Amino acid sequence: MKVGIIYNVVSEIARGNPIDIIAEQDILNTVHCVEDALRAAGHEVKLIHVDDNLYENLRAVKLDLVFNLGEGIGSNILAEAYIPAMLDMVGIPYTGSNFLTLSVCLDKAKTKQILLSMGLPTARFQIFKSPADELDLSLKFPMIVKPIHEDASIGITNESVVKDEEQLRKRIAYVIETYKQNALAEEFIEGREVNVSIIGNRDPIALPIEELQFTNFSESAYKICSYQAKWIPNSEEFQKTIPVCPAQLPKNVENRIKRLALAAYKVMECQDYARIDIRIDKDNNSYILEVNPNPDIGPVDTAFTRAAAANSISYNELITKILDYAIERQHSEKRVEEKIRLIEI
Repeated sequence: MKVGIIYNVVSEIARGNPIDIIAEQDILNTVHCVEDALRAAGHEVKLIHVDDNLYENLRAVKLDLVFNLGEGIGSNILAEAYIPAMLDMVGIPYTGSNFLTLSVCLDKAKTKQILLSMGLPTARFQIFKSPADELDLSLKFPMIVKPIHEDASIGITNESVVKDEEQLRKRIAYVIETYKQNALAEEFIEGREVNVSIIGNRDPIALPIEELQFTNFSESAYKICSYQAKWIPNSEEFQKTIPVCPAQLPKNVENRIKRLALAAYKVMECQDYARIDIRIDKDNNSYILEVNPNPDIGPVDTAFTRAAAANSISYNELITKILDYAIERQHSEKRVEEKIRLIEI
């Protein structure tokens, strides 16, 4: 097969903290490792860098399928969803979720509203367009404040967790001013943090659960996966946040978390692969933090590849599986379309 790999490299950010660019640039190694895995499987590979001419370039190129690693266009991460939309328009199949799923999951509030509507647990929350918005007094402190449209822990620091209304409004003001978007404040779930990597479509598979163990944190530090914990190797948060996969959980808790993650995967209509982030409180109740339909699948130090390895899946095998799921899904969709045409005839 002739497979294209779509990717983007951000050279500057239009909003946020200058340090956030580290997360946006962590892609080139992944691109080359995916390329190597596809070539090892016998595929012809073409790299396609996202630029302003992406649509025209896609119309001109002849590809059997695209492995979509794109996370935006230019400095606009909200344009992440435009890439599968363009691929749909030019008729090129691709790995990963479609325009609708990416669009919804890029909005933390919409994702939570959908999850709640389907009876799936997530922390209670409020959207703030201004730090002066009236506070829902039924919400309980501490709360955590996040930019509504960012991923990769962008905008999340120890100061994101707030103990009272004064701290809340100060942090909301920071998020709105710095990230040029609404702020989401949700009740902070004290406890453990895990993630579940999922592959497949009709019968998706939950890979071994990973836990982020926050070891020897100071009393003033909240046990969260902050930007520093994820991206800054010389930070105390990074060095004291230890991923453990498989997580050491009671079997009944493990099974319940996997069922919850699979339910979220299906409700949000994820395709081929995704990662679900979850908090567990002191009573082992689970709450969905986020659904990430376009997670980092880099070969080094990523939750997805650790989960795959814990399931005896090598990196090359993981990439091949994702590609195969996309091909299988494409064939299934074609069969459905053919049946519909026959019915219409």
